Amino acid sequence: MTSNVIVDASDVIALLKRIEETHPNNTFETYAEIVDKVASLGYDNVPEHNMLNTLLVVLFGWYSVKVGPEWRDVPFLYREIIIQSILELEREQKIADYDIYISYLHDFIEWVAATDKKTSLVSLNYDNVLFESIKGLGFNHCFDYVPQAGNMDFFDYELFHRSEKVVYFPHGHSRFKRTNYDTIQYFENPRKAEESRWAGLRDNTPYSSLTLNNNNAFAYDFNSFITTGQTKDSSLNMAPYDAYYQRLSRDILDSEFVYVVGYSFGDEHINRLLHSYLYTNPLGRILIVDKTDGIINLANDIIKNKGIVRKLYDTFKPVVFFPKIADISSYESQGIWEINNYGYGQLVSRISFYRKGVLEFLKEYKDLSF
Repeated sequence: MTSNVIVDASDVIALLKRIEETHPNNTFETYAEIVDKVASLGYDNVPEHNMLNTLLVVLFGWYSVKVGPEWRDVPFLYREIIIQSILELEREQKIADYDIYISYLHDFIEWVAATDKKTSLVSLNYDNVLFESIKGLGFNHCFDYVPQAGNMDFFDYELFHRSEKVVYFPHGHSRFKRTNYDTIQYFENPRKAEESRWAGLRDNTPYSSLTLNNNNAFAYDFNSFITTGQTKDSSLNMAPYDAYYQRLSRDILDSEFVYVVGYSFGDEHINRLLHSYLYTNPLGRILIVDKTDGIINLANDIIKNKGIVRKLYDTFKPVVFFPKIADISSYESQGIWEINNYGYGQLVSRISFYRKGVLEFLKEYKDLSF
């Protein structure tokens, strides 16, 4: 590391502060996208290699943009900071009832899996909660030793597609490290994964931490061990995320019941699958578990673009939300009354909503009518 030139942190912070001043409501996804595009320019500034470089040359003049090759590591560092924060919370600042929460989640997953031959667990989080909750339940993450690659744990496509009980992570995970074998290496210990990622920084061997999707027409794609940013869809072409989304589409469309727990409905590639599920499967049902305060007024929340209800409306569209209702302005239902008064009920046809949060749901799910 000492022989490498790394961008001055003050340069990165100055850029982010300027962006924050211009758009104060940005999320970490937005910043990841900005960092990736700036680093793409520094990584390879040849105009004809991608559209971003061409635009900058034509519109602004090449030498007015002062971004050098040292920026190539910034996207990795940005993502590693996110993961380190998560690991730090897991190690030192676990909530008092963390072990109880894991126990509750374990029991819920065991209960769901017992009622169905096939069960898929899909997490969009980078933490280890789900891994800790499925111990002893027979779920397969489908990473196996590959002797040709030095017995490293690489993704097994065949095993993944034929397994009936799987767990997978379409947005990546703290246990992942990308390699030049064009796939993800898996580590049982997230600390070992972290150490290996740092050891492979700016390394051109097959164990490099920084590998790119070099076929991106607009700019380089720095998504690797976790995928983030507003245009992370391009990561879906890379292993194992391509298999993840292929199976995710099949799992959702073929399901009788889909539990959506703690999801913000902020990813269009996920929302499309959920919408298609209800649109094409007349028997499909969804239970959404979230934490929301205040009274839900379905029509008013939609019209005023307010809260979780509006997000659901935008996801599932009127054709699913109100297939036979011409005027939603005064719409109410027994289910919404039950949500407001008891914390659980049918929001609209085939969509139920639990509003008291994940922990309370894990305490009460056996008493609810699905």
